[in-house]
Amino acid sequence: MVQSITRIQQKLQEVLSPARYIHTLGVAETAEKLAVTHGVDKQNAYLAGLLHDCARELSPEKLLLEAYRFGIAVDCIQKSYPKLLHGLVGKMRAKNTYDIDDPDILEAIEVHTMGKPGMGNLAKIIYVSDTIEPARSFSYIHVIRESAEINLDKAVYLTAQSSLIYLIRGHKVIHPLTLKTRNYYMQKGKYDM
Repeated sequence: MVQSITRIQQKLQEVLSPARYIHTLGVAETAEKLAVTHGVDKQNAYLAGLLHDCARELSPEKLLLEAYRFGIAVDCIQKSYPKLLHGLVGKMRAKNTYDIDDPDILEAIEVHTMGKPGMGNLAKIIYVSDTIEPARSFSYIHVIRESAEINLDKAVYLTAQSSLIYLIRGHKVIHPLTLKTRNYYMQKGKYDM
């Protein structure tokens, strides 16, 4: 496993910018810590964290081309904002380029951007870790970090809520899956925030 991770790290350094690679390491390390806390395989968490953005720096045209090549259904929002496809394309790259076949790792890579209702624990960990890794900073990040240590579902809800606030403030398009993720975990936990 160690040689495999070293090989993956080397490949990622070739295809990611230095800033994206540092972010990737932050997500992998955060995911590994949360995995220990929540009883998830820490090597799988580290690996999913490493690979979560393996397609993030592809051009919009390349993301669309790869999505179509892999047979990924592309909705009208993703067609207009192809960066939303990087998790779906990343899942396929993880399978084909990095020889990942673990369904939990693949799910975590696929859904880390918008989440989804009913995610597995590894997917929740990567979704949250992408927001709370050490290089990230915003006014209420400490609330999500504290929740992530105690209640993973609440941390997912808060992460989705945070994403929605960011998108609304930035006058950006919101994919319905982000809203569905937020509502699912809010109702599941009966959070009154």
